[in-house]
Amino acid sequence: MKKTMAILLAVLLVVGLSACGTSTETDGAAVSASTTELPASVPGTILENTETTEPGTEAASTETQTERTTEAAADPTTLSKADLVSWFNDRMNEVRVRKPKISRSEIQLIDNFKTSLIGGALDNMINKFIADNVTGEPVTATIQKGASNASVFFSKQEKFALKASDATSITARKEGDNYVVTLQLGKETNPAQGGASAYSRLLTYASSQEVLDGVAAVGLTGEVNKMTNYYYDGRASITVNRQGEIIGASSYYKSDSDVKDAKLSIFTFDLVVTQHLEVKYSNFVW
Repeated sequence: MKKTMAILLAVLLVVGLSACGTSTETDGAAVSASTTELPASVPGTILENTETTEPGTEAASTETQTERTTEAAADPTTLSKADLVSWFNDRMNEVRVRKPKISRSEIQLIDNFKTSLIGGALDNMINKFIADNVTGEPVTATIQKGASNASVFFSKQEKFALKASDATSITARKEGDNYVVTLQLGKETNPAQGGASAYSRLLTYASSQEVLDGVAAVGLTGEVNKMTNYYYDGRASITVNRQGEIIGASSYYKSDSDVKDAKLSIFTFDLVVTQHLEVKYSNFVW
């Protein structure tokens, strides 16, 4: 009996030792497998990947992108027509608020008078008088910084409020380090003063009475209610630096004023007064 018990204990001991050995091998295999997966995710590997991107590159890239975004926003050549008109308004209103010193050269030419009298003989006489007495030479004036007339820039309006529909076209181009933006108007008949028309929102132009005051210098008279004014080829151009400040500008228009029953002494006839007006601004000091 004792011998049987001794044999049974010996068998149990061997089985127990065999089980322990199996467990140890399994655990070892698990550890080995875990160790095999580690290299792909150990801190050293991540560090090596990070080092392929130079320190600060991401920040530098963000700063560059910000600069590009800012430059694009300030670059009028990237804007749509509506946004470019708004951009134009902002630049013009900034002039009125900040009132920089500006030099102005104004050229006003009355190109031609046409009448329905004496087969054009009166035309020649009037135009010769104009040629002899109106030189058309630039009249240079300086608008002092802070002066009230510095705010009267192109249009007489207190605030620029052009609409996208006012412009037949508006273009922007890069010229060296600057940008040149040009806005073109179509044709208007009897454009109203005081911001009620595209011409009054963009330009300063002669009213009917001012046209009549002009022809009075050569002895001609007429009535406002017998006049029709046609304005065309109106345009304004501004040159801005990279900060968006205007450094140069010009405006231009043509007009034909038809005056019915104009008078010269005892004669009554129809008269057409054609005018060209060009104004140039330069030497902006902000």
